[in-house]
Amino acid sequence: MGVATATGVALKAKTLLTLQALFGTIVSTGALTLSGETGIVVLDHLTRTTASASDHLVIDADSDRGSSSGSPGDPDDDGTLTVVATKTLASNQGSVLITAYDIDLSGFLDVGVGALHIHGAEASHTIGLGSAPGSLSLSVTEIGRMTTSGGATIGNADTLTIEVSGVTQSASSTITPLLTLQATAASGSILFDGASSTFPALTCLAADDVKFNEAIA
Repeated sequence: MGVATATGVALKAKTLLTLQALFGTIVSTGALTLSGETGIVVLDHLTRTTASASDHLVIDADSDRGSSSGSPGDPDDDGTLTVVATKTLASNQGSVLITAYDIDLSGFLDVGVGALHIHGAEASHTIGLGSAPGSLSLSVTEIGRMTTSGGATIGNADTLTIEVSGVTQSASSTITPLLTLQATAASGSILFDGASSTFPALTCLAADDVKFNEAIA
């Protein structure tokens, strides 16, 4: 027997939120909010039985937004969303919104036809895609484990920099029809550097500039 939640449920943890079913899977029947102050770990398949696009999955892995002293805006370098190997977090049509200091995706994220939104937890967060550095980093392998046909947005109005290096066609092909990169914090910028990258379709939004030191296709 697995773990089941009703629609509209919010699960919150003061420290680390760990989700595990001793047998079976973790199932939600509708909208679901998960939040943990020092991270979220998904140890089993998590899916939703709803087919409604309005039933969003909201994940906040760094809900304290500050240091252990509770100072707002003071990065504490924790708040990682972890999906362990062989396990899948599936939204079944609904959009997924992820707020995290970092993401460790050894398993899979399947958004279906819903939209995927990923952004950092702290003000002026930095994001690295492929082999590029960043407080929140997504490797080529991790990008390839994300599937959505409703488009994806990485970054937001608090993102300071996004750096992209060496994202391959095979990895990015699972994100369609469009990937949007957004670094619109004050002086926000997007940099393509280190190695060329390929995307099915790409939009870049930056407060300052978008620099292409490597080719994109």
